[in-house]
Amino acid sequence: MRVTRIKAENFMRLTAADVELRNGVLEIVGKNMAGKSSLMTLVESLLGKRYISEHPLHEGAKKGKAEISLGDDDGDKYVVKWRFTPKDSYVTVESCDGSHISKPQELLDSLVSKMVDPWLFARLATGSPADQRKAYEMVKPLMKFDYDITNIVDHTGYADDPDVKALMAEYADSTPLDFLVAFETFLSEIRKEWKKTAKEQEGRVDALKEQVPLDKRNAKVVSVGDLVENQQNQLEAARRRERAESRVEDAEAALKAAQSELEAAKAALEECPECGDPADYAEEIAKLEQNNEMARKAEHLKSEQQSLATAVDNVDVCEENIELVREAKSDCLASADSPTQGLSIEDGKILLNGLAWSNASRGESLAASLDIGIALKPGLNTFVCHDASLLDDDMRALIEKRAAENDVQVMLEVVGHESRPGVIFVEDGVAVNGESDA
Repeated sequence: MRVTRIKAENFMRLTAADVELRNGVLEIVGKNMAGKSSLMTLVESLLGKRYISEHPLHEGAKKGKAEISLGDDDGDKYVVKWRFTPKDSYVTVESCDGSHISKPQELLDSLVSKMVDPWLFARLATGSPADQRKAYEMVKPLMKFDYDITNIVDHTGYADDPDVKALMAEYADSTPLDFLVAFETFLSEIRKEWKKTAKEQEGRVDALKEQVPLDKRNAKVVSVGDLVENQQNQLEAARRRERAESRVEDAEAALKAAQSELEAAKAALEECPECGDPADYAEEIAKLEQNNEMARKAEHLKSEQQSLATAVDNVDVCEENIELVREAKSDCLASADSPTQGLSIEDGKILLNGLAWSNASRGESLAASLDIGIALKPGLNTFVCHDASLLDDDMRALIEKRAAENDVQVMLEVVGHESRPGVIFVEDGVAVNGESDA
């Protein structure tokens, strides 16, 4: 469907217009300030009041009106009508089959491309970061990616991770590139946490190194129980010695009567070793406790060093996985089928022939923007292009080729002084078809 006819009375610079529009590329010719832009603005106004100036009436007029007929080769389908007053503007849509249209603007919004003016997209793509983001979101659904995200998820070892499964579910209806961007952010957060853990672990290791001398770092903890058991054995030996001494005394007392017993007791006495003072064991235990404390710190140091090594290894793994995801993003972008040659998206930005959109010529920018507008598949295949006089012959030919290939209507605003066949000529606020159309 396209614009087939435009009528206007007292709209902006137009005092009168009644023109029929053919398909393909159509020039709107006239001097500066003759009313060309007013005619094209009326087409843009199909998208709503925001395209109509606060004072749409022609200077000095008290009321105005306009009509745009929408149809195809089989005839008109709708007629859009405006009424303009000094205070407001009103729009209605009539269906040519007689059916009632209760919400005219909703119908128009469903028919008219948000890029009825391709220059709009070019301005967004070269505008502020917020504008570039709008352009990116507009293009993204048009990119067709032949990429399976499960490959990179498996490769990085996160196939069974519940958070990654949830992330995949969240982006199930989005592009693979959107998921890869989110997955990279997910891995970056994990890397951030492991870096934090490694930093904390490094601090604990450094603190323990100050407490454990280098020559003590291989110390082993010795059980105090073993020492106590040894002491008890010594005490038992001391008691045996006491008993042996008692037997010696008894034997000496009865030496004459039990010489043989005395000899036996002396023999037993000889077999019992000398015992140290029990107080010496307490000092030995204290020294052992000190050694054990140092040994425990040495073992703690080894444990913390192992934890640090684990954290550092995990940071390295995250770095490797992030690099894999970045490579996957490049592969994903390489697989994309874009609506126009040379168009690609990367990190939230739109590129044309691998460069920022601002580096493209006006002709390249317009042609690519028109391709994107066509790819949005509006119901109304009509586009307007202001300042088309700036296009060279090659770019004009490219626009004509695009229009013919896609069966769309492109209105070009061209500065000129004379009417000629096949154009719409605007002079002193009056728009008419060119000479051969009369």
